Amino acid sequence: MHAGNSFNTLIGNISAPQEKLEQRLKMIDHLGFPNYFAQQRFGFNGGNLFKAERLINSGRLRGNRRGHGIFLSAARSWLFNLVLAKHISSNHDEIILFGLDLIFVGKGRSKPNQVVTSAERETLVDWPAWRYA
Repeated sequence: MHAGNSFNTLIGNISAPQEKLEQRLKMIDHLGFPNYFAQQRFGFNGGNLFKAERLINSGRLRGNRRGHGIFLSAARSWLFNLVLAKHISSNHDEIILFGLDLIFVGKGRSKPNQVVTSAERETLVDWPAWRYA
């Protein structure tokens, strides 16, 4: 969880039994909820992702990251969104990633737990070179 952000969320058009709704809201209050990186992270028309892809495909990443941070951050954010979407679609009602310290891919990550590793492996099979971003 990111402790630095605080905001209010308005939820509408809910049809659920009151007890189930209260239970879910308590869980969200305690654990938070999954949050995707938004489009601005990826640059104008996804330009940061295209630049990241060129860097990754060029083989210039290993040992030379100077000046490329914003593009690599966009790539990691894109991969995070892919993994999160896959996990949510696979676990419909139970988001078992709640409450975990999630740094999916890239430099600076802590040792991931088995849930995160499994979600990554399933989702990123088509993105092997991006795992070094």
